[in-house]
Amino acid sequence: MTLKVPTRGLLGYRNSLTTDTKGTAQFRSIYLEHDEYAGEIKKNNKGALIQCVGAGKTTAYSLRKIEDKGTLFVGVGAPTYEGMVIGEHVLANDMEMNAVKSKAMTNIRVTGAVDIVEKMAPPRIMGLEDAIAYIRDDELVEVTPKHIRIRKKVLS
Repeated sequence: MTLKVPTRGLLGYRNSLTTDTKGTAQFRSIYLEHDEYAGEIKKNNKGALIQCVGAGKTTAYSLRKIEDKGTLFVGVGAPTYEGMVIGEHVLANDMEMNAVKSKAMTNIRVTGAVDIVEKMAPPRIMGLEDAIAYIRDDELVEVTPKHIRIRKKVLS
């Protein structure tokens, strides 16, 4: 199958193709020509789960509650800051969450508290191409030597 597609339309497609075909498809692209603007590309219509409190490290206690709201992009102990996108909300609107909240210390023992980390789904780790394809108009991709993160343009 041969298609003529703008380069910006192919960002993030390789991962989707590999997943959909279970690794049996081959993907190759070459530059054909410089052409006029081809129109808008359909973007992500899901909302974001945003860290709403200052900087800190995520805790299993808070991530366990956030996990019900959507897919997480960070795991336990990941450094976060205010305005950072920590996950994908299942609905179209953004939701501010506190991923650094720790459990209050009490004298009461709770059974099964040790297994919280093991029961959580692994976070969705994105590469640079996936992050660029994922972001919406009000988000930016932050690239550092150790991390690729998504954040809101306006942090507060």
